[in-house]
Amino acid sequence: MLDIGHCEKFAKGFDAIRYNNSSMTTPLLSTKFYIPPARPGIVSRPRLLERLDAGSHTKLILISAPAGYGKTTLITQWIQQIQSNKTAQICWYSLDGDDNGTQQFFRYLASAVEALPGKQSTLKQLIQSPQPPPVKNLMNAFINDAATVSTPFFLILDDYHVIESAEIDQAMDFIIENMPPPMTLMGIFPDFDVDS
Repeated sequence: MLDIGHCEKFAKGFDAIRYNNSSMTTPLLSTKFYIPPARPGIVSRPRLLERLDAGSHTKLILISAPAGYGKTTLITQWIQQIQSNKTAQICWYSLDGDDNGTQQFFRYLASAVEALPGKQSTLKQLIQSPQPPPVKNLMNAFINDAATVSTPFFLILDDYHVIESAEIDQAMDFIIENMPPPMTLMGIFPDFDVDS
């Protein structure tokens, strides 16, 4: 027999389910894909720009320095170089603490690379399914979508340090191991200990 306590417990569970599913329909914040504009009058750093160019054929580039040391300024200078030479496409994703949910993270990831020429949209279709797919399916879909892109591209994850989800970290490990040749992943972090 149902009593009021059981009904309240059921209602709370239903609200939690409705809340979790509503995140799938919450619009994405488009400014998280904006490449920050280069500031006028910035000091050029040719040596660091050369090092970025030299690493541009690797799978992973990590940029780390304390806050205020010009990481984003350096990257925007480098992006301007790439865009003026038309040597690669740039996909930017600024992360924040709300991106620790796997489904949300992959929604933003799918949108960050959406404009790449020749990219499939399997990941976007998976994310829109009514039942959240397993993370393995999301990772495979992302890799398969990126594999159809023939031009070099950089996926830049700004402030990746805000991600505390072990599941997302494992997914990124998988993506790095399996990413297609035209793709380079760049992470921008404050100072961090490589050994930790």
